[in-house]
Amino acid sequence: MKIIKIIVFMLVLFIFFSCNSKDNGGQDLKEGVNVLEQEVNPFPDYINLVVTNPETAGFRYPKWDGVLDERVFDPLDSTYPRGSVKEMKVWAAKIKDDGEKELFIIKEYDSEGKISRIKRYNHGDESGWNYFYDDYGRLIIVEETFNGVIVPERQITYQYLPFDSDENKVVRKVSKNNKLIQIETEQIIGNIFSLEIDFTDKRTTVTDSLYFENNNVIKYINDSGPRFRYISKFRYENNTLMKLINLNSKEEKMFVHDYKYDKDGYIVEGITHDYRDNPPTIMRTQKAMNHDQHGNWLRKELYEDEIMVAYIEREITYY
Repeated sequence: MKIIKIIVFMLVLFIFFSCNSKDNGGQDLKEGVNVLEQEVNPFPDYINLVVTNPETAGFRYPKWDGVLDERVFDPLDSTYPRGSVKEMKVWAAKIKDDGEKELFIIKEYDSEGKISRIKRYNHGDESGWNYFYDDYGRLIIVEETFNGVIVPERQITYQYLPFDSDENKVVRKVSKNNKLIQIETEQIIGNIFSLEIDFTDKRTTVTDSLYFENNNVIKYINDSGPRFRYISKFRYENNTLMKLINLNSKEEKMFVHDYKYDKDGYIVEGITHDYRDNPPTIMRTQKAMNHDQHGNWLRKELYEDEIMVAYIEREITYY
């Protein structure tokens, strides 16, 4: 994993906007915005606090495609390439079938690293999503398509409330087909970044919390209630992820993932141990190969009991 340059957030004393600003009604904004109290930001560059004025501030994590559900922690994740990626195509094949690879997903990114389009393929059908952002880099519209045709009733829109500088908090309302479906709150407290999702129809709340240290995520908690709480812990050596531990709501080990790298620092193997068995068993082995100049693997093979059961191939183009 690359060592990411430490970003320093400072207290913004005065911010002036031109008369052409559509967000402040042509009035100059002279209020200070308290961004973060700590002098050194512990967060990596995919969590950026974008502060222009309290009306347009928001957190950005474009490498998560605008959502925390994109699990970017696993270095063998097929959906998360590193570098200034323009497009990524992913093929997958199961050996138990005919072994022929099929196009699985295409992702397109803009020059700032934000996802612009996703296409998923399933037996000839194509599902897709188009992403649109405002001038401040915040996600505002997601269009869903099926076989290239936009499905209007599945459009998702995001409305941002003014930035709460006292609590370093951003709230946005999410609507689907013009109906409010959830309220999302992003917040930074100390070294913790959290996303709370309040589902308006189900009256339930889900909270994702990320704990950071030295630009690395060291713990992730997905909390959907006492019975549905999952924890991931991360162990590093020389700023490189070596072990990922998955725990259940009782904080008992479920799975442990060990990673191996070659002398050039490229990920070459991931071994998953199933701790639900006694003694623990090796559940799956992943082998990464054919790395490009950015360190992204282009082929990954999956093994069970030392027998290859599937493989994934990626084609990545860069800006």
